[in-house]
Amino acid sequence: MSNSPLVNIGTTAASPISLHVPRLADFRTTGQSSLVSPIVLGVMVKAVEAILVLATGLAIAFGYVNVQDIGNSWTYAVALVAAALGTIVVFQSFSLYTPQALTSPLRHLPRLVLGWSLTLGLLVMAIFFLKVGPELSRVWLALWFAIGGATLVADRLVLALFTRAWVKQGRLTRRAVIYGSGAAAEQLIKRLEADAESDIRICGVFDDRGYERSARLVSGYPNLGTLAELLAFGRKTRVDVVILTMPLAAEDRINQVLGKLAVLPVEVRLAAENSQLRFCRRAYSYIGAVPMIDLIDKPLNDWGSVAKWLFDRSVGATALLLLTPVLIAVAIAVKLDSRGPVLFRQKRYGFNNELIEVFKFRSMST
Repeated sequence: MSNSPLVNIGTTAASPISLHVPRLADFRTTGQSSLVSPIVLGVMVKAVEAILVLATGLAIAFGYVNVQDIGNSWTYAVALVAAALGTIVVFQSFSLYTPQALTSPLRHLPRLVLGWSLTLGLLVMAIFFLKVGPELSRVWLALWFAIGGATLVADRLVLALFTRAWVKQGRLTRRAVIYGSGAAAEQLIKRLEADAESDIRICGVFDDRGYERSARLVSGYPNLGTLAELLAFGRKTRVDVVILTMPLAAEDRINQVLGKLAVLPVEVRLAAENSQLRFCRRAYSYIGAVPMIDLIDKPLNDWGSVAKWLFDRSVGATALLLLTPVLIAVAIAVKLDSRGPVLFRQKRYGFNNELIEVFKFRSMST
């Protein structure tokens, strides 16, 4: 993923190169679309491809093999399930469920074909050593290998249409800002940019020390202002991660910053490379190869956001269904009481100053 800054460095007639540091007003409110979790996406793709492997093998079996033979032999069922699970395991070991692999199917096509060939090859070996070959059709296995492989390739090509659109919308990259400038921030940016597999896109740098003590550009990324402006930026556009580059010993300052950042729905991490104190590896989380200390977790992330989406819609639909008689009675009462619409609609501000639309039964005269 490209980690290029979100601003341009323009030129003027007065000087060969003019460094223009934008204000928050210069940023368009792009990136407001929700983040697609790579973890959830990977699990969904695994489920779809396991079903495709099962469905392809089963369809070929019913089309070529005697239906009665399939029903009387447990070997077909075991072979189908083993191939579906084996495909997931092999593809996972080949890193074929990463966002990079899903958005570039042709580049990863050799690994995909090799993974499917290895899966069916292991299945054939198991059939040979277990001496169940006579119970399974060799033509069925050959057709399954050819048609199943073509189905998986077609699946990846179709999926790439969606993932590429999500990349353009910024939904497969995490938007990060860095708090703190200087040598520590420059070293952090250098390491993040060196990781070709990183899903981090740096939006800019914030620092409370002002332009007198901190540079206007930090490794090519703009210094966008103070912590207060970081909060305003987080309300204007989507920010997923805030990375602090302060030393671990600055406990009071870190606590002050965390207290203010708690109003944003973001992850807050402390770059661990700047600390002389070393913990065991399990104590760190990692963005690429860069060790981080987790300070604040995002309120809803990965499967948490999926669970909330399901909960909101299932409970909301159930409540609407159960309360329908009451809602109809209230609507009739409002309509008979005075002229005007039954529902009153108004825009209000919710969490993180997000503008939401509220519907309620009208309680005043028009």
